[in-house]
Amino acid sequence: MSLKHAILSMLTDQPKTGYDIAKEFSYSVKNYWHASHQQIYKTLAEIEEKHWVSCLFVEQSSKPSKKEYLITESGKEELVRWVVKPLKHETYKSTLSIKIISMGAVGTGPILLELHEYKDYIHKQVVYLEDIENTHYPNAPEEVKLDSDYNRGRYFVLRRAWHWCQQELNWLDETIAFLETRDTEKKK
Repeated sequence: MSLKHAILSMLTDQPKTGYDIAKEFSYSVKNYWHASHQQIYKTLAEIEEKHWVSCLFVEQSSKPSKKEYLITESGKEELVRWVVKPLKHETYKSTLSIKIISMGAVGTGPILLELHEYKDYIHKQVVYLEDIENTHYPNAPEEVKLDSDYNRGRYFVLRRAWHWCQQELNWLDETIAFLETRDTEKKK
């Protein structure tokens, strides 16, 4: 995925400042894409040069004026071009999987420790995702059915992340239980 297209997709709902986009990355998009403030501002400059966004300077009475970005018609055309382009399915890479494959060399102890730490992390992710859902979509899915395509898309991606975490927790429970049972049997 391209950061350019991620930013364009965020601008389909309403104009946003670079700060607004960075904030959205920090609480919503971060579940599937990471970008620093510096990367966001650099990319905004690039897509402004391509005329995919335009800028509106908004005067504020007690603060300096702010720069809001709006997606242009050519930006929408680019986003549509990118969306309809066939997806190259993402490859799955997992450091944890390689560590587990190495169990023959290191034993189950270090792997179980890693799995328990990862499980704690995934539990925290579930709580985080549920907090976002409760804050931004307290009446979902009813309100999502009536809302904009933009918010529906964000909601469905949030739910995808939650389901992925649940699947990871199921796999972790199964794997940990098997390894712990196996270790107990070996010690007998």
